[in-house]
Amino acid sequence: MSSTRSGTPTAARRPGQYGFETIRRHAVYGLLGLALLLTLTVMVGMAAGFTSGVFVVAEVALIALMLIGGRAVTDRLDRRERGVAGEVKVGAELEKLSDHGWLALHDVQTGRGNIDHVAIGPGGLIAIETKSHAGRRSVDRIDPSWLKQSYAQKCWLERVTGAKADGLLVFSNAYLDRHISRRRGVLILPARSLAKQLQRRRPVLSADEVQALHHKLCAALDSAGAS
Repeated sequence: MSSTRSGTPTAARRPGQYGFETIRRHAVYGLLGLALLLTLTVMVGMAAGFTSGVFVVAEVALIALMLIGGRAVTDRLDRRERGVAGEVKVGAELEKLSDHGWLALHDVQTGRGNIDHVAIGPGGLIAIETKSHAGRRSVDRIDPSWLKQSYAQKCWLERVTGAKADGLLVFSNAYLDRHISRRRGVLILPARSLAKQLQRRRPVLSADEVQALHHKLCAALDSAGAS
C-alpha cells in the first residue's frame, strides 16, 4: 500500500498522530535550540573570559531566553497534549463501534490540514472534528470558525468520495448546555454520546458499501500522499 507524506498509510494512522509528531518535533527543536545557546555562551566565555562582564551579560541573556522561551514552548505543548488526549478519547469511543459495522480512520490528511477522525458505517460517512476545551459551554456561543471548519471537512469528504457525508463537532471534555444540537449544518455533541449517537443513526449503507467506501477513501488519500 502506498503511504501518505507522513510515511504512514491512512488506514494505519492513530488518533492524535499528527499531534504526537508535532510534540516530538517541538521537543527536539527545543533541545537543539538550548544546545546552540549553551554552545554560543561557552564560546563567548572562552573568547572574553569566563569572569568578564561580556560573559556575565551573555549568561544572563541565556537564562532570560530559557525562561521566556521555555514558558512559551511549554504552553504550546500543553495545548497540543490536551488536543491529543481529546483525539485519543474520541478514537476510543469510535472503537466501541467496530463490532457494529463501523470503520474509523484517524488523522486524515487533506493537504490543507487534517480531519481528526472519519467514521464509516451503517449510519453513513462522518467527518469528526474534536475540541478538547473544558468547562461549561453554550452551543449558541460555539466559535463560528469551529463550525466552519467542521462543515468544510464534511464537504471535502463528499468531494473525495462522491458520497453524502455529515460533519460532527465533538467536545472531549466540555459540558454542553444542550446535549446534542445542530448548528450551521454541523452536529454538536460530547464525546461520551458519540458511540450511541452513531449507532442510533438510520442505516443508509450496507456492509459491502461501508467496505467499498473505506477502501475508496484510503486509496484516494494514499495516492494523493504519494504523488
